[in-house]
Amino acid sequence: VASGRYDMTIYSTTYLQDVIETFGLDLVGHPIENEDEIQPPGAYFLYNKNPKSLELRNAIDQAVERLREEGTLAEISEQHFGQDDTELTEEMIEKNEMIDQEVLSQMGETEEVRQVVVGTSGQTNPLNYFDDDNNLVGLEIDILEEMNRRLDTIDINYEITEFASLFAGLDSGKFD
Repeated sequence: VASGRYDMTIYSTTYLQDVIETFGLDLVGHPIENEDEIQPPGAYFLYNKNPKSLELRNAIDQAVERLREEGTLAEISEQHFGQDDTELTEEMIEKNEMIDQEVLSQMGETEEVRQVVVGTSGQTNPLNYFDDDNNLVGLEIDILEEMNRRLDTIDINYEITEFASLFAGLDSGKFD
């Protein structure tokens, strides 16, 4: 687009800002009216489909809700995006209420600390990337570190891999 070879492309605001800052390109974004018809908004924690992952999901869902209620999630969003992108839509609230019923019916108690392996590429600024000191940072890392601090039953460790390998790692059980 910057060289004129293409006239346009569709890119998320997050990635557009990263490209502009990283490569110093002269690009402009124009919001898409009814963008949710093209791509539904949202970010997702991905888990392997097994009982241990269900317990992890339950714990993380509860921690995310606390982060939202305290305003910590909004602060992290503002730090990385310059705005609060954490507001729930009616559709999200309805979906969460259905999931809550499932979570409540499947909750289990565990006393041991579980080592949780999070797969990441470390290549997606501002979501997960390496800073100038080679530290893994970003929105996702900040949220996961808040989880790690708040949940006594998990200890999060990161496994860096190529983006294409993340889904295979989840499927094989290499990542939680």
